[in-house]
Amino acid sequence: LLLPCFKLKVIGGGDVKLLCVCALICGFKQGVSVVIDSFFFGAIISVCYLVYHQIYSKQKIKRNHVIHFSIPIFLGVVAEQLWGGVLWQIF
Repeated sequence: LLLPCFKLKVIGGGDVKLLCVCALICGFKQGVSVVIDSFFFGAIISVCYLVYHQIYSKQKIKRNHVIHFSIPIFLGVVAEQLWGGVLWQIF
């Protein structure tokens, strides 16, 4: 499931391994939900980071902005364990 993301360099190898272990511990259905929730939280954090950087950035130097995906993975696992998945309840 995550191999295309790794090959396209969207997500790193360590994050793929961490997400696979979290999905393995949770089970298949909850594991898929953890992956979806993690990408959802990653998108929210990325948008917040971009908005913050556009507002408060004084420098116009192009840098490689990297968001560590372990935080959205953690939020996805917590959301799955506490609430049964954020996106499953919305739809």
